Amino acid sequence: MLIAFLAYCLQVTLKNRLMIHASGLTPASVFEKMATIQMVEVWIPMLDGRWLMLPRYTQPSKDVQAMLNKLDITLLRRRVSQPLQRRSPILRDDGMWRCNIK
Repeated sequence: MLIAFLAYCLQVTLKNRLMIHASGLTPASVFEKMATIQMVEVWIPMLDGRWLMLPRYTQPSKDVQAMLNKLDITLLRRRVSQPLQRRSPILRDDGMWRCNIK
């Protein structure tokens, strides 16, 4: 129930923002375009037991970037990856990986 409420809040907020910045767009069309941007975390084990995490976003296409600029939305910039302390990846119940510090 909470997820549905948060999704509704996101849609209403986006709808209001679209009325101000881009009246020709609908929330559904924005979500469809935003779905093309993906985020991936690559975990590489190092010889000394640490893990190197490389977060990466796919670069938005020109039309998606134009939409983001019109809505005044910026994506997080890529940061320089650094080796992390000893961590071991654990598969969660939902199929996603997470890491715990040992």
